[in-house]
Amino acid sequence: MGGQSTAGQKLKSATGWTAYSGITNGDAFAFSALPAGFWGLNGDYDNKGNNAYFWSSTEDDSDFAYYMRLNYSLGSSFLD
Repeated sequence: MGGQSTAGQKLKSATGWTAYSGITNGDAFAFSALPAGFWGLNGDYDNKGNNAYFWSSTEDDSDFAYYMRLNYSLGSSFLD
């Protein structure tokens, strides 16, 4: 995918994301990540159109797992 700095653009669907200058999404690997957002701790749905999160089965610690995040304004992906 070209590394972390370009993986986000290549994994995101070509449509559905909030537009941002200089970011062209690609669907380069037939994996069309949609910006579903997340269900927040306060009980509200947030960031639809702006972010996608993919959870891992690998634990970060006893309370959390690792996840990958894609953001509308960035071409990169993040593993947190």
